[in-house]
Amino acid sequence: MQLLPRICAFRESDRTFQTLAYDTAFHVLQKISIGAPALGMMVLYNPDVHSNRIEATINFISAETKKVTTSSDALDSFFTFLFLFVDSYHEKVTAQIKAIIPQLMDIPLSRSLANVLKMIMMRIPKLRLNVQDGVRASVYHTLTGLPIPPKSEPTGRPPSPKLILQRAIEEPKELQRIVLAVDVLGEFYFSRKALQRIMQYVADYYLTADNVEIRLAAVSSCCEMVVPFVGVYKKVTTDKRNSLLQTIYGVLRAVCSVILLRANASAIPETLEVQFMALHDEKLEMQQACVTLLGRLAELNPALVLPRRRLMLLETLSQMMQSGQARLEQHSAKMIAQLAKQSPKFMRPYVGSLMVALIPKMRNDQKVGLL
Repeated sequence: MQLLPRICAFRESDRTFQTLAYDTAFHVLQKISIGAPALGMMVLYNPDVHSNRIEATINFISAETKKVTTSSDALDSFFTFLFLFVDSYHEKVTAQIKAIIPQLMDIPLSRSLANVLKMIMMRIPKLRLNVQDGVRASVYHTLTGLPIPPKSEPTGRPPSPKLILQRAIEEPKELQRIVLAVDVLGEFYFSRKALQRIMQYVADYYLTADNVEIRLAAVSSCCEMVVPFVGVYKKVTTDKRNSLLQTIYGVLRAVCSVILLRANASAIPETLEVQFMALHDEKLEMQQACVTLLGRLAELNPALVLPRRRLMLLETLSQMMQSGQARLEQHSAKMIAQLAKQSPKFMRPYVGSLMVALIPKMRNDQKVGLL
């Protein structure tokens, strides 16, 4: 099944062989779903040759998809075919795809299904709203546990998803489902009005979830969702800017709060001990990177970081004065320069000692170019 589509892709492959190969793959498909991707690739390479089979093939795929009630390899194979099918025929298959969209929306969201729906949005613009409405309803239900309210109703705030997040910790499949739902929010380019219903909810609850995968997905999704609001900020009338600014500010504040919260977690004693060890790493580049990181962490936990930085500075000065190796002296100078750039106030009491160490080295004509 992998070989036939590749042979059909050659220009030398005649129409008779392509038709025979398609019939063979379709016959295999009736017994096992592995034939679906092969059919999709044949259609993609030669859409005109197989255009008379569109109706029969899509009807068969639709019927088989109904028989599969849960996510499986069979469904993934059918979705792969649909992805390639839509990519091949674009708006020529609008009627056929429109007919199966409700059926697709009844299937639990998966990555392969999400890819199919995105392809439909890209290649068949007339069906964009149909897809967006269905995906938004599915995502809303996954993240809130409630059916999505009608568009005519005022925007209300769903309750906290505490139980949903708890299930995600206990069940790996539930975790994957939530991460996918959050990812999809940032991928499908929903209207601003649709996003406003759910964006702040994700920022308030999923950005602060205990699970790392959910947090990362939420950060990425919130950054994507806020882009349309930023893009139209200067274009909206003055009376609407206030509300728009509050929306943007609320999401960005939540994202920044999570960054600071997780940064503080890096300043706990156990983590710092590991980072202090990197100051003596055999790679000099690693030592320089560690100095940069500790400079940032010193602002979060100065009581733990500053004493070790003082010790490191004295060791670096000693190495510069006594090592006698040009490479180590150059490295020591870079370390001290990085400290001075990051924390000039911290370096002020040591300027005298620094000059005592540097000036003799600068007088040495052989090492001026290095330092």
